[in-house]
Amino acid sequence: MRILFNDSQIRYDTGKASLIKLPHSMKTFWLPNALISVHTEHTYVGYLPRLFTPHSGTSRPVTLDEIETAFEKESAVLPEISTHKPDPIKPIDTQADDDLKR
Repeated sequence: MRILFNDSQIRYDTGKASLIKLPHSMKTFWLPNALISVHTEHTYVGYLPRLFTPHSGTSRPVTLDEIETAFEKESAVLPEISTHKPDPIKPIDTQADDDLKR
């Protein structure tokens, strides 16, 4: 799952992880910076794997479902991830001159 958030939702950055605030809530969670990439000048995309266990930044625990519903509206503008697999290239049958062979 990917979430889209603004730089104003980053409460704290340690260099290895960022404390992200859920929109319209006081709940926060830690997200490793390796899972965050820049989308535009002031927005970021965070990738949350299926087995991700969010660690709350406050005494209020946060679940993955809460994060998904909180960022659902903002993340709707993200394009779907698609992969491109090119057609296999068939080798050209080449012949070498006999005097070039060893």
